[in-house]
Amino acid sequence: MPNLNCTTPEQSKVLIRLGLNAKTADCYWDYDVQKHEYYLMFMDDQYDDLCIPAWSLGALLELTPKSISEEGTATVYAFSLFPTWSKTWIAIYETADHYVCESKEAETPLEASLDMLCWLMKEGYVKDASK
Repeated sequence: MPNLNCTTPEQSKVLIRLGLNAKTADCYWDYDVQKHEYYLMFMDDQYDDLCIPAWSLGALLELTPKSISEEGTATVYAFSLFPTWSKTWIAIYETADHYVCESKEAETPLEASLDMLCWLMKEGYVKDASK
């Protein structure tokens, strides 16, 4: 399956298991029974319960809080996503003086953002991700 800058069916299923509302997806995977393969579609009226929702990088970033804070403290961690010299991507929450709360490194910005969103959901920072 080509990298189309959206979550794969497997990644999408993980997000759904974590509680992400399928209505926040901006694409979906449909299955071609004759060819035995998935194909990507943009969200439209053809979407049904047999389709697998998919999230583009833009949709994942829309769901990612711009900042988070630890309960009971005034410390605020700002979100950043950037490439590294080693050609990987880092999604990170850190303070202005670079104290890191959490970071995720991956080969693509989508994978780094996806890993961070999963962490945010597990930690309770994204409680209701519905449109």
